[in-house]
Formats: sequence, structure tokens, C-alpha cells
Amino acid sequence: MKKILPILVMMIISTIAYGQEITIEIERDDYQVGEQFNLTYKVNSKIDSVGKMEETNFIVLKREEEKGSFSRSFDHKAYYHNITYQIKAYIPGTLEIYSPVFYIEGQELKAEPLTLTITGKMPTDEEIDEINFKKIMIRSKPDGTLLYILSGDFGYVGEYKNALLEFKRKMTKDEIEEFRKKE
Repeated sequence: MKKILPILVMMIISTIAYGQEITIEIERDDYQVGEQFNLTYKVNSKIDSVGKMEETNFIVLKREEEKGSFSRSFDHKAYYHNITYQIKAYIPGTLEIYSPVFYIEGQELKAEPLTLTITGKMPTDEEIDEINFKKIMIRSKPDGTLLYILSGDFGYVGEYKNALLEFKRKMTKDEIEEFRKKE
């Protein structure tokens, strides 16, 4: 409790001083095990960067960002930054989702934790192992990581974006030869 009060006071001061506020949009507060849902954080400010969301008892399947600005008056420009996470919970019970940290002009800003109710049956040990494997694979590949796939005399380049592997391009013959020399 001693830590919460100073943090809350700092967040209120930051919100008052800079006009920054985080709002959360979610369809409802109860879901089934394995059901996918969207969680959106909306910040009415220009963001320097955003920290990673800690995944406990859920997986982030996709992350999308939308940012921009608009004029409120002749001499004032307003900014916004929205991040939508597509989430799948896999353990029944109470699920607390902690906001990622938003960095704004050297200051940290976080939303209050979100509490959801997840109903359904507990996954098997094998299903939990598979989920944990997927979480490790997603976390081990930050956005922009390239994956080179070679098969026979052709190859492809993929790039991790928003926790998913996307096709980038086909490899050239010179690139394939260069990779083969390294094997």
C-alpha cells in the first residue's frame, strides 16, 4: 500500500501536468478459457516508446498500434496513441492484466490493472506445455527479427512483427549460396 499511494499521486500529477491519460477499452469483463478478445489502451499524448506487456495466464496473439495527431486550435496540436492487443486466456479464474509502461518525455505512465473473470475447464499438462512453448517462441523474437528459411535450392525471408511471423520476400540465389557456405 505504501508503494501504491506515491505511484498514484505521481500518475495524477503527471496527468494534470501534461494532460496525459490512459483509457482502456474492452468488450466485457468475463470470458471463456481459449476465447480471444481485444484489449485497447488509448493514450492522449505523443508516446516515445511502449514497454512489453507481461503475459501471465494469457497469450498476446497480436499487437496493433495506431497513432496520429489532429489540430484542436490554430496553435495547438493534440496527439493520440492506441495499442490493441488480441489476447487469449488459458487458465480459469481471476485474470489480472497489467498495463504496459508508456514512456512520455522521460516519464512513465501506466493504467490501473484490469481484472477479468475467466471460466471454463483447466487445460491439460500437455496443453499448458504447448502454450508455454508458444509464449517462449513469441518472446524470443522481438519485432524486426528476420528468419531465413532454406529448402533445397530456394529460400524465404520472414520477419517477426506484432508477435507473428510475416513473409517478407524470396531469397536471391546469391543469398542462398552465401548461407550454404556458412553451413
